[in-house]
Amino acid sequence: MLATRTAFLTSSAGRGGSLILAPSTCLPCVDAGARRSRFDAIIESTARSRRIDADLVRAIVQVESGFNPDAVSSKGAIGLMQVMPDTAADLGLSEPRRRLFEPESNLTAGVAYLSQLDAQFSGVPELVVAAYNAGGGAVQRYGNAVPPFPETQEYVRRVLGIWRTLRQGR
Repeated sequence: MLATRTAFLTSSAGRGGSLILAPSTCLPCVDAGARRSRFDAIIESTARSRRIDADLVRAIVQVESGFNPDAVSSKGAIGLMQVMPDTAADLGLSEPRRRLFEPESNLTAGVAYLSQLDAQFSGVPELVVAAYNAGGGAVQRYGNAVPPFPETQEYVRRVLGIWRTLRQGR
């Protein structure tokens, strides 16, 4: 469970050594309203139901979509958590191309996927977040380490930096 594994955030050592996490004070991208967003109640209940830290979900939503439920990526990922329709369908969401635009459906699917990754990677935040971005197979191919893709390494740095900042604000 991610909520109890914050010790992994204090150091970048031990997982291949190639990931450098910048201090959270260097992250101007933190949305001051992220904790009080209009999606907070859904984030809290969905995260609680899957035993995932709600601040991690907020951080992913901030990086993925900037809290825009209508966001669509060039690769076809949809909504707040930028969930791929095929992933949502695999998780049991009917009509994913339509329903992923609904914040509750999107968060339910995204958090369910995050929960699967949390179990797969033993709650190690760097690996869970890297897998959310690059896929679990990529993390496994690189020996259960953050893949050396610049996009994924930057994604992990941003998400975990925002997560730390949100947790410090509690």
